[in-house]
Amino acid sequence: VLRHSHNLYFCVVLYQNVARFQDKRVRQALLHALDREAMIEAVLEGFGTVATGPIAPLLGALYNSDVAQYPYDPEQAVALLAEAGWTPGDDGIMQKDGERLSFGMPTGQFGYLVPATLLAHQYWADIGVEADVEVIERNAYIQQVVVNRDYEATLAWWSQPPTADVAPYYSSDAAENGNNIPNYRSEVLDGIMTDGRRATSDEAQVEVYGEMQVYLAEELPYLYLWYPDILSAVNTRVQGMPEINSATAFQFAADWFVAP
Repeated sequence: VLRHSHNLYFCVVLYQNVARFQDKRVRQALLHALDREAMIEAVLEGFGTVATGPIAPLLGALYNSDVAQYPYDPEQAVALLAEAGWTPGDDGIMQKDGERLSFGMPTGQFGYLVPATLLAHQYWADIGVEADVEVIERNAYIQQVVVNRDYEATLAWWSQPPTADVAPYYSSDAAENGNNIPNYRSEVLDGIMTDGRRATSDEAQVEVYGEMQVYLAEELPYLYLWYPDILSAVNTRVQGMPEINSATAFQFAADWFVAP
């Protein structure tokens, strides 16, 4: 049985058309409030690692772990919210200028989405943030959230191709109608991603995409949760498989052989 990192990440998506999510301190606070290690144990039975951005460790040198980290720290979460002007109201929910830090959070009936969403709901409740969870049928969820952008927050995942080019999911051009589901826009990020596409050497790509991961970890257009593991059972006689997860290893199936 082989255990490898999967080239995808789970995340919380905060719709950037909602004004209270546009302050990155609020996004950082919401991530600090989540015990992602405990969520991995509860939801994945331990088969995953905390995510730091959209680039998974599977991509080797392109993965940059030297970025801002957000360990579980409810006190720091409350402090960041206070810095952003949010304080507890009479009902215990954070408020600012008469507005409660409360939002709708639809989730689709698929895989880990519902249990993970309910855990996020509880962790945020502990710091005075109210997420109103609505469980809906998977296809209806896609239509509502992905197509119509009718949501405030949601928990989802993205599967990545074997490249660090994430422009289809993060560029300003992909907002509103593309795969940039949070509608996050940044000219700085657009410039970095353009430089990444222009980079022709391995060294240049490592440098540019390393810079991109530093920026994303600070800005948090998504709240990165975890990279799930993929478990594969392989007969010991099968040789020639590269040391990567089985889904990716199929690209090299021509090199496999069965030992006598």
